Amino acid sequence: MKIIRLLTILFIFMISFQSPKISESKETIRIGTLQYGSVNWELDLIKKLEIDKKFNVDVKIVQLASKNAAAVALQVLGF
Repeated sequence: MKIIRLLTILFIFMISFQSPKISESKETIRIGTLQYGSVNWELDLIKKLEIDKKFNVDVKIVQLASKNAAAVALQVLGF
């Protein structure tokens, strides 16, 4: 859970210092989270407040079934 929270904080930190006009193409970031976890709530808030659109990033939330599934997803994505 600490890894996912750290990745979320890192993501928010990265997009907070990025200029919205750097690139015209939209980047897609897929993040796997537990369905009822706090990280999922934070990412949902990013989507609802349209912070991702402001910085020209498309955040795809992949809901996972368990804590072990989150660890496997991080390995598959290369983290």
